[in-house]
Amino acid sequence: MKKSVLLIMMLFSSGPLEASTPISVNTSPVVAITSPANGRTFTAGSNIIITATASEANGTIREAYFFDGTYYLGSSITSPYTYTWANAPAGSHSLIVEATDNKGGTLISAPINITVNPAPSPATTPLAGAEGKK
Repeated sequence: MKKSVLLIMMLFSSGPLEASTPISVNTSPVVAITSPANGRTFTAGSNIIITATASEANGTIREAYFFDGTYYLGSSITSPYTYTWANAPAGSHSLIVEATDNKGGTLISAPINITVNPAPSPATTPLAGAEGKK
């Protein structure tokens, strides 16, 4: 990836055009969720492992933050960036990851939509000796 450089030119009324010292511009990190797959279904109470990749062209990734919509789930500081969502509740969820670099640049991943279905009800069995009684 190309490093961005900002060059400012200034014109003074009393002299020629002069160039400023080049200023490095921080580029935003690149981040993507690699697991789970978009559209995946789970059962309520499951532990869902969310994994993301993140990179930075002119610095390092400081931290990756994991969200269900706007609800903060947790973070990771080590690549591959992983968070285990314990006991995920039933419902539709939109997972995103926000990566932050060492210079304060941030970027949010594209959302991954998952569904967590309610846990099945436990099977019931008749009480011993209750069958056939009226």
